[in-house]
Order: sequence, then C-alpha cells, then structure tokens
Amino acid sequence: TWTAGHDFANPPTATYQLADTPLRNLVAHGSFGWNRYRGKLGPWQTAGAKTAKIIHGPGGIVKSYTTRDTVIGAGVQMSGATEDRIEQAVLGIRPNQQYDLCAWVKCKDGAKMALDLRGVHGVKPHAESSASGEWQLLTARFTTGALGDLGGVAVVAVTKTGPGIGFVDDIALVGVVKGMAPKLPGFAPLPPKKAPKPVL
Repeated sequence: TWTAGHDFANPPTATYQLADTPLRNLVAHGSFGWNRYRGKLGPWQTAGAKTAKIIHGPGGIVKSYTTRDTVIGAGVQMSGATEDRIEQAVLGIRPNQQYDLCAWVKCKDGAKMALDLRGVHGVKPHAESSASGEWQLLTARFTTGALGDLGGVAVVAVTKTGPGIGFVDDIALVGVVKGMAPKLPGFAPLPPKKAPKPVL
C-alpha cells in the first residue's frame, strides 16, 4: 500500500539497469557535432595520411546538398595524397542481430570513399562510393553470429583512396528490428536537386 510521505529509516531498494535500445547508434560522435569534443575528432582515430579534420558547413539547407561539403552542420574532410582513414572502436554489438552500417560520403577530384566494419567474426561489412561529386549514402547490411562468435574489438572505418578530397558525415551502426526498418535506416532521403514549382 502506498502512502504519502517518506520513511528515512526504511528507504526503498531500487535496481538500476540500462534500457534495452537495439536501434540506438553504436557509433559515438558520428555527426561530428557533439559539443563535448569542442570541434575535435574525439573517439575517432586517424590513420594513413592522417589529414582528417572536422569542418563546419551550413546549419540548415541554405545551400544545395550537391554543393555543400557537410550534410548539415559539421562533417569530416580527408585530403591526403595517400590512403587516409578515420576509425573508431565500438561496443555493444549483439549476437544474432541484423545491423546497418551507414555513412554519407562525397568525393572530389578522383577520390573514392569506403566504409568498413572490422573485428566481428564471420562478417566483413563493406560499401564503396563512386567518384561522384555528389553526396552518396553507403550502406552495408549484415547479421552477426551466435553468442561466442563475436570477435574482440569491432572497429568502424571510413577510408579515402586516390587523389582529391573526401568528405564524410552522419556515420551510424544501428540494429534493424523486423517491422521497424525504414527505407533508408537512420537517415532522411536525398532532397530533390530542384525545388518543386509552387501550386498557385
């Protein structure tokens, strides 16, 4: 029976546990705009040419997605003459779970971008861009094995190859739940290049 008031001599015993959120993004700082990192790469490590840096673009849609170098707000630019990469160790990958590994990428002057997940036993999720100068959504869907089949440390990596400059934004590793998977997991579809004519 519940009654108003309090009993300091007999406080309640509470049990705390993290909520089960299979659709949450396992990648930290994937949109590169977390204030806690103050414009730095934070949990992302650089490799190869190590030119990766955070850049800031328009905060809204004041420019076409074909011309701006971030999707919205902050993103990462890589410009090394040799292979250039950012990578992050991720935790919480579940057994027997379907996932989408996604990122928006854009290439200039002959660069190409690739998205990978390493360290999960039995799967090698991988997606590659074309050399297009427009934003492309890379997506690799995969399913993990049974409990005990997961590898050690899982690492999400985005790699630029070739000459030129590569841009990446909105990186995600999200679980897919049957009946709840959107057409483009975790992201909005690309807007049209031209705004529709108003109906008068």
